Amino acid sequence: MHNIPRMTPNSPHFQLRFARFAAKTFFLLDGLIFASWVTRIPQIQEKLQLDNAALGMALLMMSVGGLVAMPLAGWLVAHLGSRWGVLLATLLFGLSLPLLALPGGVILLSLVLFVFGAGFGAMNVAINTQAVSVERHYRRKIMSSFHAAFSLGGIAGALLGGVAASQSISPLVHFSLVGTLAVILTLLLSRALASDLVEEPTLSFIDSEGHKSRCLLLGLLAFCAMLSEGAMADWSAVFLRQVSAAPDFYAAMGFAAFSTMMTIGRLAGDHVTTAIGAINTVRLGGTLTILGIALAVLVPHMAVAIVGFSFVGAGTSAMVPTIFSAAAKIRGITPAVAIATVSTVGYFGFLVGPPLIGFASEVITLRWALGLVLLAGLAIVGLARKVEARTAANQPSPSEMSMAPSTEA
Repeated sequence: MHNIPRMTPNSPHFQLRFARFAAKTFFLLDGLIFASWVTRIPQIQEKLQLDNAALGMALLMMSVGGLVAMPLAGWLVAHLGSRWGVLLATLLFGLSLPLLALPGGVILLSLVLFVFGAGFGAMNVAINTQAVSVERHYRRKIMSSFHAAFSLGGIAGALLGGVAASQSISPLVHFSLVGTLAVILTLLLSRALASDLVEEPTLSFIDSEGHKSRCLLLGLLAFCAMLSEGAMADWSAVFLRQVSAAPDFYAAMGFAAFSTMMTIGRLAGDHVTTAIGAINTVRLGGTLTILGIALAVLVPHMAVAIVGFSFVGAGTSAMVPTIFSAAAKIRGITPAVAIATVSTVGYFGFLVGPPLIGFASEVITLRWALGLVLLAGLAIVGLARKVEARTAANQPSPSEMSMAPSTEA
């Protein structure tokens, strides 16, 4: 009994567990801030008297901001470390949220959405890099648990947004409270984040055409999966309100149902992949996405649409962690390079998908424009075989493995 080492605040195991807790908190904040915005889009659209095309143009500026920020965030993280990247990106993301509720027109909204999108893109690059650093010291996959924390934040944000809308709490008050919480937690927890624990050689470019092709195909899979996520985030509430004539609270529940099933799927993702394999996991996800969107589009009753959106959440839940895992196993490519390539292409789908649906809705109505997600699901099913791990995985070094906690944090 006396020989059992105590886990003190200065022990490596305690610090690693606390770093994991802090990283999970930032994933949760990411989902909370984003969901706070998306669940109040109908009120912002109504307040500014924007049609769907104008809203789509504003959302496009968020996409542009994210795409501009991602490579810059990658440079920042490479030079300063993911801890500083998380700190700066979260402050930008949280502080820009209240600005979205300022009075003005589509031009001001577009400018603020550019900054908000930059914060979102930079934060996702930084927190995923931090998660990779923490994961390399564990004996098991834990990436899915970080993404589950993002989904939990999405659920909390959706519920908070629904309550705020139903109680006539203005978006400015709502966003200011969430932004203040983000700043406080960022200042409290950023020091607990891990230094980048694994130093890997930097490759200037992917070293063969075959490896490049496989990496880009995995990126296309991530593009389709994250396009579906982005569509649910930005258009589920609008769809339920405009097409299904749902009240404000129930309109927000579409994204809550999506986020709930995504969270459950991510918590179970590693077990499902172990049981049926990566290829079948992705195929099942694509099939559920197709079924869910078909239900919402063909039977746009409020309850049916919410069920359909929950199917999309279950379908897309395990895709991105599975795709990232496959990217890290490509022989001849440093995992960081492969994951960066795949995630950049994937987030492009997340950011550009919603504006495309907005533009399409002006031509074929929002009900049928959401069918773009169905096409993405078909592509996922067709490309699922690309996640097959035909090469040896890049494993942590023995010294890293010796530091790993053997039980769940």
